[in-house]
Amino acid sequence: MIVSYAFFKKEKVKYAGIFCLALLFSPAFMFRISLGKATAFSLLLLFLGIYFLFQKKYWRLVALAFIYVWSYGGFGLLLVMALLYVLAETLYKTFLAHEPLKFRAYLARFLRQAFSLDKIKTVLAVVGGSVAGFVLNPYFPKNLKFYWQQLVQIGLINYRGVVNVGGEWYPYKVNELFMDCSLAIIFTLVSLILFVLIIKKQKPKNIFFLLAAVLFTILTLKSKRYVEYFVPFLVYFSAFTFKALSDGLDLKSFIIKVKNESKLTNYLLTIIFIYSVIMVPAIMIKDAYLTRQSFKGGISFQRFKGISQYLVNNTKSGTIIMHTDWDNFPELFYYNTKDYYIVGLDPTFMYNYDAKKYNLFADITMAKISKNLYKLIKDNFQAEYFIVNSDRIQLAKNLQNDGHFIKVYSDSDGSVYKLK
Repeated sequence: MIVSYAFFKKEKVKYAGIFCLALLFSPAFMFRISLGKATAFSLLLLFLGIYFLFQKKYWRLVALAFIYVWSYGGFGLLLVMALLYVLAETLYKTFLAHEPLKFRAYLARFLRQAFSLDKIKTVLAVVGGSVAGFVLNPYFPKNLKFYWQQLVQIGLINYRGVVNVGGEWYPYKVNELFMDCSLAIIFTLVSLILFVLIIKKQKPKNIFFLLAAVLFTILTLKSKRYVEYFVPFLVYFSAFTFKALSDGLDLKSFIIKVKNESKLTNYLLTIIFIYSVIMVPAIMIKDAYLTRQSFKGGISFQRFKGISQYLVNNTKSGTIIMHTDWDNFPELFYYNTKDYYIVGLDPTFMYNYDAKKYNLFADITMAKISKNLYKLIKDNFQAEYFIVNSDRIQLAKNLQNDGHFIKVYSDSDGSVYKLK
């Protein structure tokens, strides 16, 4: 919020606090930004990069792109933002900054603007910094394969129909998205109308935020996880559109003038005002409640502590542990770093490494296979222990019925079985 407020103030956006509230009262955004992940840091880097784009600070863009690669897997977004800003400037200088032309002349002007020196410098600065981040990296060249899997296969293609990926990769339903981001979406719908009405007053920054908002709307409808970018870009688009309207305009005098135009206009403004007074606070209360509810749930910090402590005390370093779900790994690894776990990252990595073994892992842990479990696990995974979550009742029964699994520890989180 503080960074956004400072950004708006730097760009001379009036009533910056109101737009920051739209971020604060977006439950989905607040939930994602509060996770113990690099999401918040990524947004800080991204918007710092956007500021450098606006200011044409090329060497700073090089340095930031380098740092971004080392900081977060979504570093490619900076290049996307650079390309969108190049497109926004090109559209502005082609259609809005000069006199109307015939179609062929427009095309020539568009190409001339798109490949101008400053546009080329912008893209090269980000590409150069990113390439340096790839190469001057302790994991080079293996990191290239990792980025391909993470950014393209998981982030864009996504194997959610084949692999049991996290819920964040599944589509957002339109009605759910509206409920989770009501204020930001309402601001945007109003801003879209204003954008069209005052199209000649728009600047490259406004066009850029519109393009970015459209992009992240599409991505968010494809995968829920992009909501952490969707909400800020909607809000920033609204803020910059309002700035275009309010620049050189006394808003109070403008409203009085419009009210005096006709009785119909006066009635419409009154209705809008009453609606806003009633609905905006209601939406904010609803969003505050949803945000509070989302933080009441979640996973305990103590989850798997007892199980992990047992393993720390009873296993040799490097013991291979089978576990129920790939997303149990963070807590298990936090409390016990000396053992090895079957899977810890997005399961797409496991699927790409060996699809047959991934499918076997999924079938065993989902209790679809109940026979020859000992042999299958020993031959394919070389595991010595199996952690079963407390809610996997059928899986626990399958292990007990097999006869080669001894329950050596149990608590409210789950049980540990040792393979004979």
